[in-house]
Amino acid sequence: FSHVSAFPVHYDNKIYPTAYHLWEAMKYIDARPDIASRIRKCGHKARDVSNFLKTLDPGDVSAIRPDWEQVMFAKMDEVLYLKFTQREDLRTQLLALHPKPMIYLSKRDTFWGAISFPPNPLEGRNELGKSLERVRGRIL
Repeated sequence: FSHVSAFPVHYDNKIYPTAYHLWEAMKYIDARPDIASRIRKCGHKARDVSNFLKTLDPGDVSAIRPDWEQVMFAKMDEVLYLKFTQREDLRTQLLALHPKPMIYLSKRDTFWGAISFPPNPLEGRNELGKSLERVRGRIL
């Protein structure tokens, strides 16, 4: 279900290798479509995107849409909605988990995921899990 899993997402007549590719490209689509295109084409894995983003100049980074912090969760919801509505198999699996909470277990990401430190409870914001729950609710 992760945004980095290898399931292509169609958006604006283009195919993005993963939801993560599209989400990162959305930062630049309006102001720097050339960067968005390079993100889309930079490889098939999330680490390819991360490695590409590290090569951007400060001027390129400043082209991120200025309201990104305000819209990034809505954009993640949009990207995941596309992913799950374009793939019946994934959509069926997502809906089968209703009404269970969605938790993105991570080894190190306490923003998008949650980390397990047994016997302690999970730690983290679990923003990806929350996004998956919103998308599931929208599809229901």
